[in-house]
Parts: sequence; structure tokens; C-alpha cells
Amino acid sequence: MSFLTRNLRQSATLWTVSSVDSSGDPTFAAAKAVKVRWEERTSVFATAAGEEAGASAVIFMAEDVDPGDFLFLGTSTSADPTTVTGAREVQAFHKIPQLKGSGFERRAYLGARK
Repeated sequence: MSFLTRNLRQSATLWTVSSVDSSGDPTFAAAKAVKVRWEERTSVFATAAGEEAGASAVIFMAEDVDPGDFLFLGTSTSADPTTVTGAREVQAFHKIPQLKGSGFERRAYLGARK
């Protein structure tokens, strides 16, 4: 277990996109509890297209996520994250190998609160 993983002490809820319906809207897998380090701070990141974008929060976590997934600081059992006040969409995800090669640092970049 890495230093970073040991220090993920905040509880969050993760909704991953499971499919897209006939109208093009995402459907989500069941809400899942995850441990994170949630930092409310402005950060600049590179999008998949290589463009710079801004995030209002950076989340350190132990598992991979994808842009379009949602995270919420706290516990929720709602089936639809778009109805949860404070749930935010993942704008980008970066997975960086640790220097010792024993694991990865995972960062999710979130958009502004709604």
C-alpha cells in the first residue's frame, strides 16, 4: 500500500457511466463508496485533446475513473448523480506511475459546482 493510498481518508460516492441511452444521455452504474483525498482548489490540466482546461477540485483516489463519471464528497445512494446537489462531473483523469514502480497516483479533475 502506497503512502498516498494510506492517506485517502475522506468518503466519497462514485457513479460511473455504464451506457448511453437512445437519446444520447448517459446511464450510470449503482453508486459506489470510495476513499479519496478531496482538494477544493483551482487547477489547470490537459484534456484528452491536449488543450488546457480549468478544474475547481482535484481528487486523489485509488481507482480509475473516466471523464463523464461523477463524484460527490459524502455518501449518497441516489441512482442519478445529476440529481444530487454537490455531485460533480469528472472532466479529466490522470494516472501517473510512482517513482518506485509500486503503484500509481490517480487524479480526477472536477468541473465547477452546480
